[in-house]
Amino acid sequence: MNIKYVDYFLKLKCAPDILGIVSPISAGPAKEISEAVTIIKRLREETVKDPMKYNVLELCAGNPIPSILSVFCQPVEYAVAFDKREIKRDWEKAKRFKYIQGDIYQNTVYDHINENTIIIASHPCSELSKRIVEIYLSSDARSLYFIPCCIGQYLPAEFPQKEFLKNELGRYKAWSFYLASKCGGKLEQDVNCISPANIIIKAKKYK
Repeated sequence: MNIKYVDYFLKLKCAPDILGIVSPISAGPAKEISEAVTIIKRLREETVKDPMKYNVLELCAGNPIPSILSVFCQPVEYAVAFDKREIKRDWEKAKRFKYIQGDIYQNTVYDHINENTIIIASHPCSELSKRIVEIYLSSDARSLYFIPCCIGQYLPAEFPQKEFLKNELGRYKAWSFYLASKCGGKLEQDVNCISPANIIIKAKKYK
């Protein structure tokens, strides 16, 4: 198992504080931490250029390690975690952070997006990935960083290369390529992410 990103996280001075906020982590701490660091490392490419200008919105957040990590380690103005489930943790211990229970299929999600919003998501399932792409494209959000998970449905007419890419690359990579093509994004596979679903999609509307 590649634990490079887990080691990176555990060496952070804020690691005990973050773990104290988000615990318990039911899906396995190492996996979730490595996924969070995968996103945060790409996010930094953008946030350091304009410190305290951008805000982060994590969709389908669950236990929102990526957005919590962003306010501890990145020069972001604030972060919002948005999820359909209500998860009770000591959120008040994270400054410039808010957890909101809400459905991404409802228009209230747009209330948390402006031209300085960076949308992130870690392993949204199947059709949720398509909805996240739709929210990004139909909102003022400036960029999107997300790691897709299980494969959703798409018609051959939407993606003529589907069968070829599925046979050549496998179902997960073909699905990721489809999502990237929908949002005008780029693909990057990160072998340091513990999960076998380790492709991150990066899309930006503005330089």
